[in-house]
Amino acid sequence: VWTGPNDVIRGEDADEFEDELEDIFGRLRDRTDGLIVAGNIPDLTELPRFRADPDEDVTRDRIEAFNDAIAEQAEDYEVLVVDLYAEPVEDDLVSDVDGFHPNNQGHRRVAEEFLEVILPALGLAPASLRLRGELVRTGSLVVGFGLPLLRDDQPALRLGAATARLDA
Repeated sequence: VWTGPNDVIRGEDADEFEDELEDIFGRLRDRTDGLIVAGNIPDLTELPRFRADPDEDVTRDRIEAFNDAIAEQAEDYEVLVVDLYAEPVEDDLVSDVDGFHPNNQGHRRVAEEFLEVILPALGLAPASLRLRGELVRTGSLVVGFGLPLLRDDQPALRLGAATARLDA
């Protein structure tokens, strides 16, 4: 789950966001006792769009309030958090079109950050796994970006731009 950045830039209230997030996590937890992972909000003030044209809705205080809401609800619903706020914003990972959304490389990096939380939580790979768009084999796990499953009869995890497959 990755939600919140658009809410911040639209000026939404952090308390209302937390209420909605509680509903989302509650519904997910009602349906599964499996692993749920959520990303927090990166420092949007460092994005090209907001460096060039600061916005009163996009402040570190507001981002931290939203991230506090994510952390609190994640704790309540046993959701692991990917700490995107701790990662530096890199201009080459941001869309040239709007200076806000990740470009293809940025989406790949976000997927990598999620995988660094997901895979160890499943006992499948070390936390230092880094992907660069190629197929990476780590023991019995195959991870690839934009790659088809090699065999249809094997269980797969679909993780946004990533596909992870357990070998039989």
